[in-house]
Amino acid sequence: MPKLIAMPSAKSDRFILLVEDDPADQAIVRRALDDRGFSGQLRVANDGREALDLLMEDGARLPDILLLDINVPRVDGREVISTLRADARFRSLPIIALTTSASERDVREVHELGANSYIVKPTGIDELGRVLDTLQAYWFGTVELPTAQP
Repeated sequence: MPKLIAMPSAKSDRFILLVEDDPADQAIVRRALDDRGFSGQLRVANDGREALDLLMEDGARLPDILLLDINVPRVDGREVISTLRADARFRSLPIIALTTSASERDVREVHELGANSYIVKPTGIDELGRVLDTLQAYWFGTVELPTAQP
């Protein structure tokens, strides 16, 4: 069973795992975070299988939040959520769906699977920046999260 490393509390040690298959969207998220002074680590998985492999890797550090496009190849975001929520090690991992779908069915399904939030991906970098500001303020400044147990 993989061991998870406890989540650090310093802002510069924050870790976001972005699951996004579109290189342009990856670059926009990275730029929006950089523009807002995010000093933590952003790691990108290009599909759901890669994300699960990274998370399940022995000794892997648990991200502070998982930003997940639900429409990614190999293993889609819904299956990623289901897999993570079925494993006790990942039940408290904040999962935020950041996707282009505004479908009520998708919103309902993703929440029922265990995502913490569902955000329709804004098209402009300024709008996305405001969304990321809100996410950082809430997840890194307002809520108390449990630390991962090794």
